[in-house]
Amino acid sequence: MRNALRSIYQLIPFKGPVFKLLKQVWKPKESVYKHLHFKGIINVQIEKGSRFKMHHVGHQIENELFWDGIENAWEKLSIGLWIQLSKKANVILDIGAYSGLYSLTSAALNPEARVYSFEPMEHNFRLFNRNIRLNQFNTIVPVQKACSNFTDKAIVYTKKNTTLTTSVTVNKSLFDSNKDLEVVPIETIRLEDYYKQEGIEGLDLIKIDVETHEYEVLQGMGDLIRQYKPTFLIEVLNDDVAKNIESILNGLGYLYFDIDELSEIKQVTHIRKSSYYNYLVCQESVAKDLQLI
Repeated sequence: MRNALRSIYQLIPFKGPVFKLLKQVWKPKESVYKHLHFKGIINVQIEKGSRFKMHHVGHQIENELFWDGIENAWEKLSIGLWIQLSKKANVILDIGAYSGLYSLTSAALNPEARVYSFEPMEHNFRLFNRNIRLNQFNTIVPVQKACSNFTDKAIVYTKKNTTLTTSVTVNKSLFDSNKDLEVVPIETIRLEDYYKQEGIEGLDLIKIDVETHEYEVLQGMGDLIRQYKPTFLIEVLNDDVAKNIESILNGLGYLYFDIDELSEIKQVTHIRKSSYYNYLVCQESVAKDLQLI
């Protein structure tokens, strides 16, 4: 019955224009609007004078952005920090770009910044490129590779029969069942190798969201971390990943902030599994600019 109703809903025409009109007079609760998805182009207002467009393909992130706005939607505290940090950054890396929310935000806020965005999955990468073209953002450099601690080829696991890949990992044990998993070949690259190949200098801000592969990404950065001391927005899904991340960052003057998207940003002494998804890792001067200390 549920699948039948979903199929009927998909056939209803003009949902996008109707919902845009509806939003002007009524803001439904999340429990309601999560069912009011559609396909089309949405406008995302960041702040006065800064906005971008996205292709809404019927998924959660775009739906939250449409109904609730960027300040109340997906990873709202993380995005809030990213907005502030993007304004002052010259070189930005988005590792695990998905459909491009963080990259598009940076490009809209700071047209002078160079944004290098890595997304290995074909469906995601195509949508990301459509979003870049939609906004005519020529400062974003999309790269269809996964960042890791080696430059070669690899395989990842994802759910079968998905039109957009929201969870992809080298660790198939993260999934509840292995029966419906698809093995996908990808290309990998060390960030230090990429920097040398492209002749890039500088690194101010980096987001890493790669489903427990964060440690390997940091390993692949080589001397870039020590050289540039960038600010990190990094996903930490378990304690093992947390300890490995800290082993690389320890002794480099970094402060650690656990981001609970439902509550607060809290400074901690050591990195552990995040209260939600992400940590902010930054130097003391950055934390002061953000008024976190």
